[in-house]
Amino acid sequence: MKRKHLYDNVELEDLHLKEIPDNIAMYACHGTYEIRNNKITSLKNAPTFVKGNFNCSLNNLTSLRDGPQEVQGSYNCII
Repeated sequence: MKRKHLYDNVELEDLHLKEIPDNIAMYACHGTYEIRNNKITSLKNAPTFVKGNFNCSLNNLTSLRDGPQEVQGSYNCII
């Protein structure tokens, strides 16, 4: 179960990731969460809560299932 809180930004853009790594799975990100421009197909391991912006644009997502339930900034997901 995701219980970790991160009080910083997550910046994983342009890394050719196919998934969000298990070792960075967290419950809440109290900054921005950027995973744009990868090859991610699922939002598994994404945080449930993001205080800043959440950007998952330019990936190979098939759904937004498992994405954040609450984003206090903007939620960007451009194909």
